[in-house]
Amino acid sequence: MHRFLNCVYAWCLEQVGPDGRARFEEEMTAPLPGAEKTKPTEAVVEEEGAAFMAAMAMAQQRKQG
Repeated sequence: MHRFLNCVYAWCLEQVGPDGRARFEEEMTAPLPGAEKTKPTEAVVEEEGAAFMAAMAMAQQRKQG
C-alpha cells in the first residue's frame, strides 16, 4: 500500500511542478473546509480514539497471525 501511495504522491508532484509543490503540500495537510468552525465533543473524541485503537489492534493481530 505504501508503494502505491508513494507512486500517487510522486505523480501529483509531477503534475503541480516545482513551483506548486509547497502549495500542494500545504493543501494536503490543511483542515477540510469548515472544520475550524466545528469542534468535536469530548465523547466523540473518545469514541473515535477507541475505534482507531481497535482497528490498530485488529491490524496487529492480522500481521502476527
